[in-house]
Amino acid sequence: MGTITKEDTYMPPPIIGKQEFKNANGNVIMIVDSEAEQLILHGADGKAIMSVDGIQLKLGDGQVALSKGSGGAALGGYGKFGALVLRDKDNNDIIVLDSGAANLRLGGNTAGGDIALFPKNAIAADLNSFANAIIHLDGNAGNVFLRDEGRNRVTLDAVNGNVHVGGNYAKGNLFVYPSSVTAPYADNMDGSNASIHLDGQASGRIVIRSQLQTDPLTIVFGDVIVLDGQTGSVTLKTDGKSRIHMSAPDANIYVGGNEKSGDIFVYPSGVKGADTTDGSKASIRLDGQNGDVVLSNADCAEEFDIAQSGDIVPGTVMVLDHEGKLQQSKQAYDRKVVGVISGGGDCKPGIILDKKHSRNNRMPLAMLGKVYCNADAQYGPIEVGDLLTTSSTPGHAMKAADALRAFGAVIGKALRPLKAGQELIPILIALQ
Repeated sequence: MGTITKEDTYMPPPIIGKQEFKNANGNVIMIVDSEAEQLILHGADGKAIMSVDGIQLKLGDGQVALSKGSGGAALGGYGKFGALVLRDKDNNDIIVLDSGAANLRLGGNTAGGDIALFPKNAIAADLNSFANAIIHLDGNAGNVFLRDEGRNRVTLDAVNGNVHVGGNYAKGNLFVYPSSVTAPYADNMDGSNASIHLDGQASGRIVIRSQLQTDPLTIVFGDVIVLDGQTGSVTLKTDGKSRIHMSAPDANIYVGGNEKSGDIFVYPSGVKGADTTDGSKASIRLDGQNGDVVLSNADCAEEFDIAQSGDIVPGTVMVLDHEGKLQQSKQAYDRKVVGVISGGGDCKPGIILDKKHSRNNRMPLAMLGKVYCNADAQYGPIEVGDLLTTSSTPGHAMKAADALRAFGAVIGKALRPLKAGQELIPILIALQ
């Protein structure tokens, strides 16, 4: 093999200025400009497909551009969507950045996609573990971790459907803001303007607030509901003032005060809809302003054992037997009379004393107030205001015509007349 000498080596002449190179068809396929430090390649249609200069590399009209000056890369534009695809060794798409759909897709194809953001003071060794990231999106388990100095502060747990806030020497708070809170008040570090505040500190408070002022320059929120897990109390407020306070340690309920009277309304099951806010429909009302207990029903009754096994209905006149139990009256002017079975007509008992579960037959006996009573006018017409006593008709009252015999046997006064026959009439219980 011969030796190649200097004379045998071919050196192309240097390119000075701008020169064009053409193919066999006379079309320009390359332009070299030494002064502009530029190289341009053209396609068969005569359009530039790549250009290189001292600053950047462009493909096409700039759909792909690598810039020396900014150290960046640009994909897309000029009528084209930009996409960046990173594949594994088996040619599977693992990371896809798609400008057309505005999506970033990571993982899949047997690979879990994670996003990890590290603080600026993280060293190379820290970057090998996602546990050192201050923000970690775990695409495999579907969890999100927010950390401080490597300690979890906020965790969104998709596996168990939980949100964990706080711990690791930091209290956890959750603030929820209404749309009316705008800058500068919508500062996520200022929880006083949050309409809902879950306080994870030892007190374990839940605070619900409402906006007290609508002026955007003086926005103020006030507590409406405060659930205090440390004291075991619930406080309801208006205008920042306590109206209802329930205290578990004291086992007390405080209602009213702070310029408002406190009332408690108790409704029967038949009251529905808007009527549940109508105090006149309540069966019981505790009036804090006047110190009254208002009962919508009529009499004061007390439960007694019933001696006889037969049916005793409301309105039946009752007397005591030798054991102190109740049985219906059977004779006139019986001084063992004690009252009338409550609940007849439209008069229901307002208070029932000594109410308890018993194997014995027990019924409420009206002892005070208005009650409907079985009356019999065959012994004499009954007028309003007449005193009533027992009659020979079982369980019925009659007019007490004999004052001497009536002493100690009076049931009460008639509130409605009865000219003849038997009927259930209202009376006022007044044992004499």
